[in-house]
Amino acid sequence: MALSRPRRGPALAIGVVVVAALLLLGIGPASNTSRLAPGVRAGGGISSSRPIAYPPAGRSGASAPDFAWNVSLSVGSDPDAIAFDGTNGYLYVANSGSDNVSVIDGSTDRVVGSVTVGSDPDSITYDPVSGDLYVANSGSSNVSVLDGATDQVVGSVPVGQVPSATAYDAADGYLYVANYFSDYLTEINTVTNQPVGTIPVALEMDAIAYDGATERVYAASYGLIAMTVLNGVTGQVVGRVGVGINPDAIALDPANGFVYVADFGSDNITVVNGATDRTVASIPAGLLPSAVVANTLNGYLYVTNFASENLTVIDDATEEVVGSLPVGSNPDGVAYDPSNGYVYVANSASDNVTVADPATLPCPPCYAVRFSERGAIPGTPWSVALNGTARNSTTSQVLFTEPDGTYLFTVGAVPGFTGSLTGGMLTVRGANVTEPIVFSSTLPGVVDIIPVGPLPDAIAFDDSNGGLFLTTQNLTVAEGGNVSEINGTTNSLVGPPAPAPNVSPSPLAVAFDRSNGDVYVAEATANRVEVINGTSNVVVSSIAVGAYPNGIAYDAANDAIYVTNTNSDNVSIINATTNVITGSVSVGMFPYGVAVDSSNGDVFVGGGTDNLTVLSGRTNTVVGTTTIGPRPGAMAFDARDGDLYVLTSPAIAFTLNVTIVSGTTYRTVATIPISPMAPGSSDIAYDSSTGYLFVTATTVTRNLTEYLGNVTVIDGASNTVADSIPLGNLSFPTGIAFDSSNGYLYVTDGVLDGYVTVLNGSLFESHGAGPAAFPGLAGYVLGAGIAIAIAAYGGASVHRQRRRQPVGPSDRTGKDGSVEYGSAVVGPPRERDT
Repeated sequence: MALSRPRRGPALAIGVVVVAALLLLGIGPASNTSRLAPGVRAGGGISSSRPIAYPPAGRSGASAPDFAWNVSLSVGSDPDAIAFDGTNGYLYVANSGSDNVSVIDGSTDRVVGSVTVGSDPDSITYDPVSGDLYVANSGSSNVSVLDGATDQVVGSVPVGQVPSATAYDAADGYLYVANYFSDYLTEINTVTNQPVGTIPVALEMDAIAYDGATERVYAASYGLIAMTVLNGVTGQVVGRVGVGINPDAIALDPANGFVYVADFGSDNITVVNGATDRTVASIPAGLLPSAVVANTLNGYLYVTNFASENLTVIDDATEEVVGSLPVGSNPDGVAYDPSNGYVYVANSASDNVTVADPATLPCPPCYAVRFSERGAIPGTPWSVALNGTARNSTTSQVLFTEPDGTYLFTVGAVPGFTGSLTGGMLTVRGANVTEPIVFSSTLPGVVDIIPVGPLPDAIAFDDSNGGLFLTTQNLTVAEGGNVSEINGTTNSLVGPPAPAPNVSPSPLAVAFDRSNGDVYVAEATANRVEVINGTSNVVVSSIAVGAYPNGIAYDAANDAIYVTNTNSDNVSIINATTNVITGSVSVGMFPYGVAVDSSNGDVFVGGGTDNLTVLSGRTNTVVGTTTIGPRPGAMAFDARDGDLYVLTSPAIAFTLNVTIVSGTTYRTVATIPISPMAPGSSDIAYDSSTGYLFVTATTVTRNLTEYLGNVTVIDGASNTVADSIPLGNLSFPTGIAFDSSNGYLYVTDGVLDGYVTVLNGSLFESHGAGPAAFPGLAGYVLGAGIAIAIAAYGGASVHRQRRRQPVGPSDRTGKDGSVEYGSAVVGPPRERDT
């Protein structure tokens, strides 16, 4: 049974309510240990002493024991974090249950004293310049300063609510403090020991680290599957990196520039390349990894596993587990001594510190046996049994450690998928072994499933090269969304997303200008449209528009971009050649969706007042209005018969309709009911070659026991439902795009661990009425929070003076190849920002 740690405050709901209930494990935040640089410590008196039994012979001095052993040192109550001074060999243990710091002499492995600090100390960091120690007290929301010469508390610095992690910037002498229940980092000047500023990031920050080589600060929030990257000089957010579930600790290895994140909820270590801020690997660890430290001398990572109560040893060169060592109960902090390689583990439930020598592992020589899957929906549970031991995973890998030999393995059944392997034999002979497994969906028409990262939303197709471009939402206000490209031939992401600094929070819609290959992104909370060059993948223009831009479309006939501004009740018109605003037209209240009749340049705008407004693209004036149905949102124009298809959704009934409007008379032709649905989660795509339309929707069952994503297929000739494509339980489709080159549909699933489902749309195009979409679901009740809820955090940044000039934008790996962009796809409707 998975163990959990008690929280010291009320739980906080963030993100998608239903998805959060599934992904967040209900376990409290872990403490983490900041990795310390060696420095000079003056030494001094100890407030009290508590001798313990002397360790086995051979512990002291240069000679190391030739067997795996451990010594248990009794410390205070609930030790949560541990820090090491490599100059004099002292270790400092933050005991959250007894509100003190135990001091261990590493040369004798004796506890030689303790120092009383604040309430519930949760993190400790050593300053090698001053010799001071900084203890984050989560219960008293302050940081205690310990004088390294006297081991006495000489100061107390107020910070945010429930400080949970700390990191030291040696270049500037700043200490960064992550505040779990505040949405910002606190900066402390370690010369004056005074707070000098705050940096808005996110709530539930539980891990932080500083990279002196790149001057980056990495902060991870326990409730999110992303790590925020900040410029340590300017204090600005420069990126976001997807990690595992419940990131709980961060370690840096300056030898290779990699960042290692312990993902408490997904039992793995996420590896991030610090040069590109891109995730490069995921390494399975034990159960509930709670702390990680990098040994820069031998290239090993040491990971404490809270539930399996052991220490995993990872070779960071091969990214393979090389062994594990048993430690105490619920290990929650780790440090190492680079002079001899000994590792110190703080065991929170057994109130002791384990001193371990990982040089001799209990299974030498052993090798990693990795089962690596592709094709399953991210987060899908799967399992492998090897040599009589079964292991489960929700990541892409299941890992074992075995000596040489031949072993039988079986792959567990995964509902909704078939695997390329159900079992077999494998042989370990002096090297690590990787066994690939490809899962294929058993749902009809599913061609592929592409992991794309958190909260994918709007998507559009580039008919010039078969590529697709999608937006991903922000996880916090301080972080930015992204624009990613998918290769429509290989169904894989092309390079990294557009850098987050160039795309602000909440990119709700995307459109392409096929004449010049630019991408236009409507950024709702920033009140602007960013123009991204498709070749260089950099922002070439930033255009201020109205309040809360929510929809965007390209009109090839007029070479113009039309942007619906939901909160200013107007449409901004951008010249796509000069990227200059050429006009603004007032329309109905709360405009959402927008579509263009390419034959005459008419522009259709739907709003929250049940009206459709028609603009002449030639004169940019209103030429007609009509009432079409409640809350008109995403829309598509059928050039074959001149009809406009608009998604309308009564707010009370939570149902979805497709309202068909004549593009000539502006009158409603027909209304097609789709299904009970979650508001704000639907989009529509059009196949111009056949006249079929595809609508995404999410059906919610009683009491939110499940929610079912689907794509409804509409025959544009007869205006009837031709088919319905199920996307499975717990899918939440948001955007959809049609690839005219191969008839494939690309559907974004807007969950935290997001993906794009590729469907063969041609399989579902058949003339004549098909089965009714989800009959008999009347009366299902939509619970609060099923729609994607992006957490918005308040609090202003306090700017501070730095001792250096700000550096330029961070280097990012650009997208390879030349890319052009084509027709627009309108993003899903959104509620008015209030």
